[in-house]
Amino acid sequence: GPFSFVSWKRGVDYVLKRNDNYWGGAPKIDTLTFQTVSDEEARLNGVISGSLDIALISPNQVSSAEGSGVDVRSRAANGTTFLGINSTTGPLADERVRQAVWHAIDRDALVKTVLSGRAVANDQIVAANVAGYVADAKGPAYDPAAAKALLAAAGYNGEEIPLEYATSGRIPMSAEIAQAIAGYLEAVGITVTLSGMDQATLSNRIYSTSDMQCLYSNTLAPSPMDGDLPDTHLTAVC
Repeated sequence: GPFSFVSWKRGVDYVLKRNDNYWGGAPKIDTLTFQTVSDEEARLNGVISGSLDIALISPNQVSSAEGSGVDVRSRAANGTTFLGINSTTGPLADERVRQAVWHAIDRDALVKTVLSGRAVANDQIVAANVAGYVADAKGPAYDPAAAKALLAAAGYNGEEIPLEYATSGRIPMSAEIAQAIAGYLEAVGITVTLSGMDQATLSNRIYSTSDMQCLYSNTLAPSPMDGDLPDTHLTAVC
């Protein structure tokens, strides 16, 4: 490629240098350093101060960045943030409780308020620009009354359901999203226990343990831009 590997320090940085022998012509930049900056405020401060040339910022930071003279650009992502469910144990083993969870969450309002309108509510696990996305596929509508009826039919009696999420490291505003989801669920009578942790710990629990007896917030962004990967992946973890 146009750059070659120099070094990697886990959790610190990944360094590349210009490849002068690249067939497409040597790039104009001598060195690229990808720094691991999990804290959202630190990333914003980095681009404002100039210590970072480019950084991902959260939707609620856009106005601050623009007000500081930062050139902010946006584009559709290939990732979706989803609510994973362990459907094999506890109250969530009942299909009606899982359906109630979907009916309880107003995704359009969540996008508009929590994410400042800088996202798109999606009924699918893949984003609109990923192969396999179905434009006319629609999921259950936001309907708190239907959610309450389903919970009553399932005999749900307020058993606690944990909601695990990453406090930082991957999903922008993940804590705020989790808190909003918990609020919607509690509004229809579902008892939610929030459990935040760093992204590495959450990922390890999702992919390496069998005790995910809960809801969890995570994201999928298939680098091949093909929906086959996330579909197969979800079959494995859910």
